[in-house]
Amino acid sequence: MRQRLLTALASRFERRLLTIVAPPGFGKTTLLAQAVGENALLPRGIDVWLSCEPADADGTSLLDGIADALGATVAETTVAGDGAGDGHRASLDRVVAAVWSRSPLRVALVLDDVHEIPAGSPGAAALDDLIESLPENGHVVLAGRAEPPVRLGRLLAEDRALLLGADDLLLTREERAELAELLGVDVDVLDGCGGWPALARLTAVAGRSGAERYVWEEVLESLKPESREALATLAAIGGADEELASAALGEPVDLDRVLDGVPLVAQRTSAHGRWYVPHDLWHPFVERAIAPEAATAARRRAAGVLRRRGDLRRAG
Repeated sequence: MRQRLLTALASRFERRLLTIVAPPGFGKTTLLAQAVGENALLPRGIDVWLSCEPADADGTSLLDGIADALGATVAETTVAGDGAGDGHRASLDRVVAAVWSRSPLRVALVLDDVHEIPAGSPGAAALDDLIESLPENGHVVLAGRAEPPVRLGRLLAEDRALLLGADDLLLTREERAELAELLGVDVDVLDGCGGWPALARLTAVAGRSGAERYVWEEVLESLKPESREALATLAAIGGADEELASAALGEPVDLDRVLDGVPLVAQRTSAHGRWYVPHDLWHPFVERAIAPEAATAARRRAAGVLRRRGDLRRAG
């Protein structure tokens, strides 16, 4: 039970939108379940949970699922018009009416696995409309592996949204010590996991081999080949900015795009733009994703760029 995160989640009844975005194994669903359970003991409002599925990329399906979770009745009316758009509107009205009917009680619509709804899909448009149309007692929590496909700017400017990311969900030193005590292992066993919750637990329970299997099956195999190659190359050269990474890879690369959703890649500002450094944790996992001769060639190309910049220490 990570109280600092549960306290943040409790603010879902004060804001229109709260998002949780992190890769697999960062405890998003566990955190949501704990927050809902805590609210059941000392209610601040009503939680309504829906786990999104690929079918929810269709906006009407998504809204009907939320309405069903709310226990809303289906209107026995037929609306003339273009069909799909009218169905979307009727479903949205159904959700809005169901939330409004519970006023003054606050209602939090908790949507897990929102990454199943692609940007630009009818489901994404339905989410935007939902956030815009809910009455004042309506609130939304969106959790998933990628940034939710909704407009956040205005809500952030008005302090009506809170964003939690992977860095927020990493285990702190105190939480690692608590987890080690709970699992009956030395805290040093968890120090090499970079604060990654699932990896820490698996390392303690299943050993290093079980943790490695998790990383491959749940994270690396889900990445596109270009993302795996970029991650392996960055690990081989010790980090890079975009120009350096492009030279090492032998072709232009947009690191923001290819590393989107990859956990434990630190970013900092450098003289040549943003610098990306994979955590040491990645090295044993990604070294098999790049051939030794390819890694050597990448290092030589990167060293050439660094020499021209006059950064002899890093080039060496």
